[in-house]
Amino acid sequence: MSERDKSDTVQLSKIRMKEELRAKLERDAVARGGSLNTAIVDRLERSFALDKLLGPDVLRIAAAFELSGQQAARFEGIAPDEWRTNPICYETAVLTLTKDLWRQHPARDKVQYSWREWCGRLTGYLAGLYAPAVVTRADLTPPMSDGEFEAGKRDREHVR
Repeated sequence: MSERDKSDTVQLSKIRMKEELRAKLERDAVARGGSLNTAIVDRLERSFALDKLLGPDVLRIAAAFELSGQQAARFEGIAPDEWRTNPICYETAVLTLTKDLWRQHPARDKVQYSWREWCGRLTGYLAGLYAPAVVTRADLTPPMSDGEFEAGKRDREHVR
C-alpha cells in the first residue's frame, strides 16, 4: 500500500460537541459562505498555526492581559467586555501585565535590581535613555495625543 499524499483528506465520524459550539461554527460557515465542514477545518488549522506562531507563553500573556482588564471592569462596575474602551481598566491591565511579565523574567533571581529599579529602567527605556545607538529618541517616543498632553500638564501642576 502506498503512502497517502498530503493533500488527501479523511473522513472522521462520531465527533461530539455542545450545541452552542455547533451553532457558532454554523454561523461562522454562513458568514464565510462555506460549509460547516470547511469552518471546522479552518478553525482547527488556525489553532495549530497560532500555537506554532505564538507558542504557549504568548497565548498565556494575552490571556492574562484580557483577564486583568475584565477584572478591572468588574471592579469599576462596567461590563467585562467593555474594559478596552475604559482608560482606567486598560491602564490597570497594562500595569498588571507588566508586573506579571517581570515575575516571569527567566533570570529574575539573578537580576541585580529590584522591581522598583526595573520600573525606572523601563521608564528610561521608554524615554530613550537605554536605546541602541542607531535608534533615535523619536523612534522610541510614541506620538502624544492632545488628551495625553493635557493630562501631563495637570500631573505636573499637581506635583507643584
